Amino acid sequence: MNNYNAEIERYMWHFEKDFSQVKNLQVTDNYHSAIYKKMIYVGIIDALSKCIFPRRGNRDRFVNFLKKFSDWDNGHKISLPHLFQLLQKTQNQLFQN
Repeated sequence: MNNYNAEIERYMWHFEKDFSQVKNLQVTDNYHSAIYKKMIYVGIIDALSKCIFPRRGNRDRFVNFLKKFSDWDNGHKISLPHLFQLLQKTQNQLFQN
């Protein structure tokens, strides 16, 4: 059992180190710094989600990970710009003018 604990500690240390490095990331302009950090955070969350939900698809895995382990109140809402783009591409008459 001690070997499992050591492996879990090593695994957790890896992600804690990654989060710390992202938090301290310095880019010449703040706009790109925020985008780069978000991209890396999403990658880390995706990697963690795959460990918890290994047989689920990417979106399902990611969303369920956030539901289970975060207090993100707006996570269930949809993006209006994405909905607008989707409806523009849809050929269904129900969604036409």
